[in-house]
Amino acid sequence: MKLTIQTPDATIVDMDNVVSVQARTEDGGFGILPGHIPMTSALDVALVSYLTPDDAKHTVAVMGGVLNTDGSTVTILTIAAEHANDIDQLRASEALQRAEERLKSRTADVDVNRAKLSVARAQTRLSAIR
Repeated sequence: MKLTIQTPDATIVDMDNVVSVQARTEDGGFGILPGHIPMTSALDVALVSYLTPDDAKHTVAVMGGVLNTDGSTVTILTIAAEHANDIDQLRASEALQRAEERLKSRTADVDVNRAKLSVARAQTRLSAIR
């Protein structure tokens, strides 16, 4: 299958020979193999992984978005995505700590939903490199 992961700024993945793709929606995870029925699904802030013919597993942290497949191509459009090996662990850990502190403070100027999303993004980045 062909896999493309696209952000507004860059193409993160553009690979022609992918064996399978694993992704996650708010309702749970799913896999796509060649010949999958056509579908479009909203993605959660989560990891997307894919296998190549040499059985190498690749992981990308995806910050939500939309996945579309026709069984021979898989296209993911997302606001942001990072390969696991491009994630700075220290930076992600610090971002998680800041977001958790904002949630704990619960002052009037804290946007709780935004802080929760920041926690989810940082946790996803850290999960990608573990």
